Amino acid sequence: MRVWDNLAQLKAPTKAWQAPFGEDVRLIVEAAARRSGASLYVAKDDRQAAMAALAARFFRPDVEIVSLPAWDCLPYDRMSPSPAVAAQRCAALARIAGGGQKGFLVITTASAVIQRLPPRAHMASASFVARVGRQMKAEAIQK
Repeated sequence: MRVWDNLAQLKAPTKAWQAPFGEDVRLIVEAAARRSGASLYVAKDDRQAAMAALAARFFRPDVEIVSLPAWDCLPYDRMSPSPAVAAQRCAALARIAGGGQKGFLVITTASAVIQRLPPRAHMASASFVARVGRQMKAEAIQK
């Protein structure tokens, strides 16, 4: 049995560390492919998170990668977060709240992990998915 098979069978949150970068990404993305729901990879900064996302897509292109960035401003700062970061955070949180039977990997940073998040139920009820070529009912977006 491979290491990622053992990781995929674990039910409780588990920390894995001291693996070389790249190998740690391979382990977690392989485990995510074998389980349902979200698996989490915490990078030390944005650069490492971007490299981890690229590595995960290289090792398992079939696994969905969700990037959850940290806010690009400080709390109580006079500047608001950039619209791009706000949109990416909302999209990532809506995807995480949606769950699903297929496994996916959330890649985030240490600073994003400590930032407050809205309740999961709120993100699930306040979001919807629009796809190109599909029709949407007006009631779905008029909540």
